[in-house]
Amino acid sequence: MVMADKHMPLPEDRSTGRGQPLAYPEVVLLVNPTDYVLRGEVDDKYQYSCENKDLKVHEWLCYGPQ
Repeated sequence: MVMADKHMPLPEDRSTGRGQPLAYPEVVLLVNPTDYVLRGEVDDKYQYSCENKDLKVHEWLCYGPQ
């Protein structure tokens, strides 16, 4: 599911040498990412979340067996 129209860093961009940990482990400053447009950006797992009231997804549908 897409939460925003933005480039996402690769998992290795969060590793030492490419990312610098900040105040808590979930937040990393991208100092040498694989995609240069992300250099200087801060990556935080909470950037990819949304409040349910804003999500506009109310149910899941399945045509197969439950």
